Amino acid sequence: MWAALLLASFVCTASSFLGRAVLAVQRDEPDDGARGTKSFFHAAGIIEGTETIVAFILFCLFPMAFPWLAGVFALLCFGTAAARVLEAKK
Repeated sequence: MWAALLLASFVCTASSFLGRAVLAVQRDEPDDGARGTKSFFHAAGIIEGTETIVAFILFCLFPMAFPWLAGVFALLCFGTAAARVLEAKK
């Protein structure tokens, strides 16, 4: 169950990232360049690449804590997706 929740949160986060980028292009929103030159619009969030790698390392180091770690990480992923949706509403 926890692995399925984690997978669902990854899909939700990825979908919100891509959806936000599509909306930015459709609205002709300028990229302020705060994160450097990108070929796509970057939507910020709580969970980015580094946090995901740290989470997977923790999963490997503490396999007995996987349910707790997966639940916390999934909540952070869903929070990131929600923040991107709210940002897109502006």
